[in-house]
Amino acid sequence: EPRAKYNPGLPGFRADVRVPGPRTHSDALQVIRLNQGTSQRRPCEVRALHAPRGWYNRGVARVYLETSFFSACVSTRKTPKSVGWRVTSNEWWRALAPKHTLLISDEVVAELADSEFPGRDAALEMLRGLQLLELTPDVRDVAELFVLEKLMPAPAVSGDAIHAAVATVHRVDFLVTWN
Repeated sequence: EPRAKYNPGLPGFRADVRVPGPRTHSDALQVIRLNQGTSQRRPCEVRALHAPRGWYNRGVARVYLETSFFSACVSTRKTPKSVGWRVTSNEWWRALAPKHTLLISDEVVAELADSEFPGRDAALEMLRGLQLLELTPDVRDVAELFVLEKLMPAPAVSGDAIHAAVATVHRVDFLVTWN
């Protein structure tokens, strides 16, 4: 089965491609050239996409932690689902959190600081040292758009819509939530 490498249009990236039919490497490259620039497409399968060295470093991923993550960590509920969330969240916190840049927003702080929030003190203690992202006008606008387009539930001024908007506007790599 002929294989070829080509640049998929991303600087520094390359792809390994398997092309059914052609018998040689140069035949496979010809099929790839046809697929890149014309409407005459022939079947080919991308087998692997290789990123350039250093393109993604797992040690520096920006991770936004939404309120439900902290809530799960400090929960005392006994239901199987809650216990599973607590165990999973605490394992992630111990093993993986130190490998990432952890981010929160004022919305996370406000929700956890609510006097009726169970586990409030323990949850707020977990926030110590985490980077705080601003609730900018752009964040509020995006949250309103999410609610307007029914991507997130209302209200747009707090809750899930704000968390998703913060993660979007500040271009975080991952949003961690149980919602």
